[in-house]
Amino acid sequence: MLPSTFKKTSKMSALAKVFPQIILWLIVLIALGFRLYQIDKSVWLQNGYDESRDMLVADHIVNNNEYPTRGPLASGGMEWLNNSPIYYYFVALIWLFIPNPLFFMYFWTILMTTPVLFGYFIGKKAQDKTTGLILASLLAINSQMISSSRELLQPHLLLLFSTAFIWASISYLKEKKYHLKYLLLIIFFLLAPLHFHYGALLILPLGFIFTIYCWLHLNIKTKKVLFKTTFIPIITFIGIFWSWIMLTYQSLPLDQIYFFISNFKTKYELSALAQIQHVLHSINRMIWGNHASNSTMFFLFLSLLILIATALWHQKFKINMSKAKNFQKITIFIISICFSIFLFIFYKHYVSETYLLSVFPFFLVALAFSLKSTINLKPVLGWFLTIASILLMIISTTKTIYSNLPSRSYHDQQKEIAQIIYDDYLNHYPKTISSQPNLFLTWYTTTKNMPFDGWGTSGVWYYLERSFKQPLVENISYGLNHTPINKYPKIIYMICDHRTKSTLIQKECIDRFVKSYSITDNTLKQITYGQNLSVWSAEIDLKQSRPLINVVHQELLVN
Repeated sequence: MLPSTFKKTSKMSALAKVFPQIILWLIVLIALGFRLYQIDKSVWLQNGYDESRDMLVADHIVNNNEYPTRGPLASGGMEWLNNSPIYYYFVALIWLFIPNPLFFMYFWTILMTTPVLFGYFIGKKAQDKTTGLILASLLAINSQMISSSRELLQPHLLLLFSTAFIWASISYLKEKKYHLKYLLLIIFFLLAPLHFHYGALLILPLGFIFTIYCWLHLNIKTKKVLFKTTFIPIITFIGIFWSWIMLTYQSLPLDQIYFFISNFKTKYELSALAQIQHVLHSINRMIWGNHASNSTMFFLFLSLLILIATALWHQKFKINMSKAKNFQKITIFIISICFSIFLFIFYKHYVSETYLLSVFPFFLVALAFSLKSTINLKPVLGWFLTIASILLMIISTTKTIYSNLPSRSYHDQQKEIAQIIYDDYLNHYPKTISSQPNLFLTWYTTTKNMPFDGWGTSGVWYYLERSFKQPLVENISYGLNHTPINKYPKIIYMICDHRTKSTLIQKECIDRFVKSYSITDNTLKQITYGQNLSVWSAEIDLKQSRPLINVVHQELLVN
């Protein structure tokens, strides 16, 4: 009996060791399932058209050796403020191996699932494997994390950098021997996202203070001045930050400060209190989706209080003294970054949810930690709240992400539009197939607050280039980051995006189009009319002397 019992015990012990890993990979598979479900219908679905633009620019980097020195316009940047071009080269690196919009999105989705793995190791390092599994579960099924994984957009990469930054920071705090490698990772994951989106500025002040703390602590522990611990972190910090300065200024280095000066000069209708309320409601909605309410907001603040209480009264929450100090440091780190959203009291513009993506993972970490603390204190209540939170996020995800998918992907619709334009052009100019096409594209929407003229043309230009088998646009370092090569065309095609307010096609598409271009009388005609997109063509007046350009804002289009 003893050998048999011993074997059973050994098997149970072995199973107990691998059980968390089994659950983790099950969570990862569920995360991939949510993110990859009907991903083919999500390609180029984003209303701002950034995805097709980014792929078109990347395609020209890879195939035409056209290297922009500035990245996409910063959201709210008033045409003046650009992001770093590093984002485009990152997309181009992927495009080099996966030059297909659909397959690209499969890779992007898998890449954006890595925060789930980071979440497990964050929880495991901070507390235990159960905490890691809870945090991984929240990251796996949260609607914001999933929607960001299904959409090529530069701010979404902040989620990946932030979870990596949390992991590196907690790894540093939990190590008995403080390692330089974690400090360098902290610096990299704090500053590198500046090259991708200005939303990274939100955690920069407190992140900088935390980095200084780690640097001082590391050097104090070594008890002597060493080049690698003293100067390598400084060189790394200055190198990454200065590279961002040099890749984003407009006229002279450090003129990025204009953005902050102009912000403080702006008058905004919202008070500081109303701005913070807006930001808190945004965070609440990002966590709970459309089910966000005053009760979920209360639960969010209660979670933060539980986490703080756990750190202060560790003995009541079954945290032994040897781990208490580290857990207090971790709690201060997480809560401090969460509270960095209060910096928006100085911001005088509308706060989009994309601005909050760098700080958003910190709230999910705080929620997971507080759920585990509740489990330690009251197991039944803790597990009930954990399961309820996961179910609420799943319901939100299924109702908000998949219910709005089109019957045909927006990518396929733009590909079809490009073919229609190609066929129509050849009907007019059948002998010009081998020469430079003498056409131009413009794009309008029936939603007034959407960009003017050029932003939506990227996907159509992309497929027209394949039909004509030659470049039709070229990369530039401002505006849309691409511009048509032929600026004196004979025929112009206008695409109207009427996914919303289709009754306003005449007013918001056709009328604006006619007012913006010198069109020959009686040449405007409808080429096709679809459920979401319509196409019109017109001949350009021969008296037109100014070159035609694709722009974002109407005031730059009309003289």
